[in-house]
Amino acid sequence: MKEETWNKIKELYDKIKPFQEQIETLEEQLESIEEASYVISNDLYDLQNEHKRFLEQLREVRKQIII
Repeated sequence: MKEETWNKIKELYDKIKPFQEQIETLEEQLESIEEASYVISNDLYDLQNEHKRFLEQLREVRKQIII
């Protein structure tokens, strides 16, 4: 009985193991995506600020030209 139970446990584990490995792989990929998203988000924020500064400089130049 004990050996039979052990064999069933091993059989179930062998069926589950590939799914566990896939989950681990997907978690690693998700981590990479999250890191990339964070970097892209920061870059976008920096570009938005640079865009605002550039527009402000253009406004200043326009004022000088008009005056």
